[in-house]
Amino acid sequence: MTQSSLLDLFLPPKGYFGDFGMLCGFTASRQVLDRLRRNFSGETARPVLAAFIHPTVAAVSDLPGVAWIWISPDEATRGYRLLHAKVAILGFRQEDGDGYVIRLVTTTGNWTEDPLGSSIDLFWSVDVPTMQASDTQVGADLHAVWSLFGWLRDRADTSLIDKTYDENLPDALLATHIAAIPTTGSIPRFIDSRTEALLPQIVGRMSSGRTHNRLFIGSGYFEGPHTGKTTVPDQVREALAATGTLAKRAACDIFLNPVSCQGLTEKAAGLTANGWTLRLPMSTLHTVGDAKLHAKFILLATDDGTAKCQGHLYLGSGNMTSPGLLQPAGSAGNLEAGIVLDLPKGLEWRTNNANAINRYLPIGGTECPDISKLAVGQAFERPEEPEVLPEVAYLIWDNDQLRAPHDRTIAIRKHEGTIVQTPCSWPGPAPMTVTT
Repeated sequence: MTQSSLLDLFLPPKGYFGDFGMLCGFTASRQVLDRLRRNFSGETARPVLAAFIHPTVAAVSDLPGVAWIWISPDEATRGYRLLHAKVAILGFRQEDGDGYVIRLVTTTGNWTEDPLGSSIDLFWSVDVPTMQASDTQVGADLHAVWSLFGWLRDRADTSLIDKTYDENLPDALLATHIAAIPTTGSIPRFIDSRTEALLPQIVGRMSSGRTHNRLFIGSGYFEGPHTGKTTVPDQVREALAATGTLAKRAACDIFLNPVSCQGLTEKAAGLTANGWTLRLPMSTLHTVGDAKLHAKFILLATDDGTAKCQGHLYLGSGNMTSPGLLQPAGSAGNLEAGIVLDLPKGLEWRTNNANAINRYLPIGGTECPDISKLAVGQAFERPEEPEVLPEVAYLIWDNDQLRAPHDRTIAIRKHEGTIVQTPCSWPGPAPMTVTT
């Protein structure tokens, strides 16, 4: 476990350069996508990153090297309420040799400026050198992430990355190296909600036969008001206790933003009476009080009076809501994803230790001083979605001519507002973007 930046995740390992990668998320900003691409690879005539982002009218479709993947605004067609999963798979080529490294990333933050400063987020990553990939667990994780992106590709217009550049597909090397890693019987640590809600998967992977006595839950967003008698944190605790993984008298903490607690405000007294302690988040990387908790995590651990901190950790995109944690993807559920890890050896409870758990998770905060003052916060606002998708994802410019794929007739608008039909004359230089 280390402390780093979201931007660092796209930096190539020493001696390598970015070949091709895919990322998905709920929101992304032009500035951050541009910085990620620059960290990942130099200037190139083909896409090196493909961004699968929840449909928005603010699409970032004009960044060189970044293919914005158009996703249907129709929920039934795409198969989920919100594309909320935040995952990346990145391929790096060796500068002088045939080596190839694949990096998997799961994060709680969006691809925006917030995780770089104003919000407390978490991420997990692992590098897989494919020519010496012998770790069956990591191989299972890799194939699980690749499967998720295959599922997304089947539900989107991926024509920008399905066409050849210099007679090669952008993801050709990445796909080849993934296919060469043997599939195994190992259960992936990586989980997503395509067919099953996250909670039962989290509980299943945390059930190791040992009973733990500490439960920490953090979320940037909770269920709304008047959504039932049993809260999502209560359902998490009950599910873990039902398997014998969590002791009946375990100490249970919830970390929240006191100015934005949604439905927990009306249930705070009941939660505390039922054994929960409501706490303020605290990150060693942020000034106390200036950062908001956006990370979603479940820490199940044992505190036996020694310094050792042992247990399991879930971190991912799923908030403590029904669409985020309790429902599979569909009309009532988001597409969510995350990772369930065994805590590495050497972590300690002692806060003054260099390897203290609170240096990596925002769990060192104090108890909320007055739960009666917890605020609901602003209601969730869905991003504005386009009514329809563009007729084509790209246009082809060649010898002062602009045409559409398969020579389709497409009406396009020039920057000055003039409407023309493809194929049409378009003297150089080639246009960066046009509006269809």
